[in-house]
Amino acid sequence: MSKLIRAMIFLLLSKASYAQICQINNISATTPNNRFSNEGAITIDNKTGLMWKRCAEGQQWNDITSNCDGDGNEYNWNKALAQAKTMNNNGGFMDYKDWRIPNISELNSIIEYQCYEPSINLFIFPNPPSKYWSSSPLGHSILGRDGIWFANFDGNFNEFQSGFEDWTYEQELFHIRLVRGE
Repeated sequence: MSKLIRAMIFLLLSKASYAQICQINNISATTPNNRFSNEGAITIDNKTGLMWKRCAEGQQWNDITSNCDGDGNEYNWNKALAQAKTMNNNGGFMDYKDWRIPNISELNSIIEYQCYEPSINLFIFPNPPSKYWSSSPLGHSILGRDGIWFANFDGNFNEFQSGFEDWTYEQELFHIRLVRGE
């Protein structure tokens, strides 16, 4: 068997074996399915009252498979904020024109601390990218530059760690998941 074929088989098998890991016996679910009311491409968090797009911007909701198709688009922070406005100005989504980038507390509210790789409820938010911008500035400058909070739903490859918040500079490229409501 050629080296190329063996490499392709290895890559396919390693991708297929990648799966979310959940500590269902040790940690209670923080975002159980019954907390949400799904309406196709959107879901309502019955605890917070927020309405979320189930897919990241650039992904497409598939009604047949109940999945988010595609990888989604990445934006720097300023373009992420502009994308939400552009989408609303161009007719919105599902008859709503008040979608926005969530603040860091809102993003943290959908982290599933029971699971990692990724740390999100995959039934509610299928096929998620890992890092999402928030609308929350860090609140102070680091080395003369402003920082922005983001949520990382990937956790840690080397040891159990659920999703977490962190900050970076606004030129980094991350995904966005839009929300509406207060």
